Amino acid sequence: MQTRTMTAEPMTEARERINIVSFLEEVRGVSEPKKQSLLDSMSAVLANERGGLEMYRQYSQQTSNPTLKKQWQEFGEETNVHVQVAERVISSLGGDPSHKSSVAKEIDKGAKVMLSIDAQGEEADLVRLGNLVKAENICKLHWKGVNTLARRIKDPAMAKVFWDASRIVERDEDEHVIWNATMFDTHMEKVATGQ
Repeated sequence: MQTRTMTAEPMTEARERINIVSFLEEVRGVSEPKKQSLLDSMSAVLANERGGLEMYRQYSQQTSNPTLKKQWQEFGEETNVHVQVAERVISSLGGDPSHKSSVAKEIDKGAKVMLSIDAQGEEADLVRLGNLVKAENICKLHWKGVNTLARRIKDPAMAKVFWDASRIVERDEDEHVIWNATMFDTHMEKVATGQ
């Protein structure tokens, strides 16, 4: 049996424990954001992921580069998981994943522009890669924001939903940004040198 060491003063020990509990509450979060604000934020995250998914699907069909095609198909599958994660977060908050916030509607407009490419060949792939770098960087920032919210939300169950979602997606986003940016550099050189 373990014996617990007691301080000479029980009141001092009690104050120390209260300080620890207060610290843990601060770490867990102090915000109680409005549910609609969270739903609107997640609607924007979802819109960006859906736009990225459509880009990967369309771009992998349009490119004649087998390396890009294969990787974009794989990233598309991963992005489909991201869409499902965002939809589940919205549903867990009691929201409707089909509802689009004003920010989500603007993101949709931007995705449509990025899907309309008139260039051909290597030039088109360069534009596609640039579009994916932009879209994936925004996705990465969105999920980083979800992670930040998870640390600020006071309600432990809600915080866990946001935390788990961000942990599922963030690593993929890093990989998507790095790979597309690296390929952008390679294709930029090809297009610029005519090789």
